[in-house]
Amino acid sequence: MQEFVEKLKSIGMTENEAKVYAVLFELKVATAREMHEISKVPRNKVYEALAALEEKGFVGTAEEAGPSRFFIHDITKTFNRLRQENLERLNDVEQYLHSRITFQHNRPLLSHTLQNTWAIDSHLRMMFNRSKKEIVMICHDTAYVKKHILNLKNLSKKIDLYLIVPDDTDPDMFPIRCYKLQPEMKEFMDARNTDGFGTEPEFQLTIHADRQDTLIIGKLDGREIGIFSAGNPSVSILVKYLLKNIIPLTKETASEQPDQAA
Repeated sequence: MQEFVEKLKSIGMTENEAKVYAVLFELKVATAREMHEISKVPRNKVYEALAALEEKGFVGTAEEAGPSRFFIHDITKTFNRLRQENLERLNDVEQYLHSRITFQHNRPLLSHTLQNTWAIDSHLRMMFNRSKKEIVMICHDTAYVKKHILNLKNLSKKIDLYLIVPDDTDPDMFPIRCYKLQPEMKEFMDARNTDGFGTEPEFQLTIHADRQDTLIIGKLDGREIGIFSAGNPSVSILVKYLLKNIIPLTKETASEQPDQAA
């Protein structure tokens, strides 16, 4: 009987379902009490197993007076139906996955350049107001952040706020806890980078909001400039990586690990 039970379990039956079905297979027709006595499955568990087997289409109930008597459905018809249902489920999941791939490939990435201080400030306010869970700020220029980002304390009460600063920053410079990056991550603090601008800008602040929107603020040829992108799926991966590699900034530069949201 154990081999019989193991075969049935291999197609998704539970231990009790398999034992009950095995008994019913031998008896052809039986009551719950008879299946309990032979299978040794507790009476209440027999009823649970029978209900599940009926729902899956393996057994049925005979319409006759007296205690309910159960029987197994035609094996060929049952397994043909199961094959068809499984095939339909597989096809449905396959189509869903293909649709998600198409969606990711075809979804436009909203990205544009901000050419003046007013536009940059407007996007800053928008990101701070819309963010619901988390903001990660990479501070390339502490003086800029100190002067322009005045609501850090209130913002930190609303969401998880991570302010990542250069190693030599005074821990008391900002009204919230600051973090520094692990030594091997210092490239993220570089204030100069040629990627995406064509000429070399000087970065002042990078903001990632809710792991999907990014605002980069800097100077280019003496002018303040910003790059804003929304709905970028790669931001989530980047932020998780950053938060796994930050250290709380203290006067003793202790290396304790922070509470991480990654």
